[in-house]
Amino acid sequence: MGNITNTPGKYSATVTNAEIGFWDSDQNKPVIKLTLADESGASVEHILRLYAGAFSRAVETLKKAFNYSFPSDPQEIIGKPCQVVTEDVWNDQKQRTYYEVRWINPVSKPLAQAPASILQKLAAQAKALPPPAPRTPRAGTPAPAPRPAVRPAPRNDFADDEAPPF
Repeated sequence: MGNITNTPGKYSATVTNAEIGFWDSDQNKPVIKLTLADESGASVEHILRLYAGAFSRAVETLKKAFNYSFPSDPQEIIGKPCQVVTEDVWNDQKQRTYYEVRWINPVSKPLAQAPASILQKLAAQAKALPPPAPRTPRAGTPAPAPRPAVRPAPRNDFADDEAPPF
């Protein structure tokens, strides 16, 4: 059975660790490293790059998914839920496929319960709809193939001493 660590898909997850640090030893490339765990307890790490062209996207992701903004401590998002989208990604340089977190999204909010009056109104509207028109084939659509003719049942009225003609 697949989980967040090995099967591409969408997962409900929770942040179990968040830390800020540097990607390189020169301390030119700051990052936030998130550890995300799914409902089974399996976890993956995701690096949000806070440098060059990736900075604005990382800030947007943190704001949308966790309502996080700088200069807050990234530890504030530990325990917050999110939706994680994972994919297999081909790397042309290394000629191999990597499995990685592609997106971190906010958790979908549940729909508000509809009151009975709305349901009754919708039921009345549905009853007032005209019946659907008969379906006609679209122009250029081939006619359905004719049904095969029904074969008669095999004859079984031969005399005991008479052999069938086959």
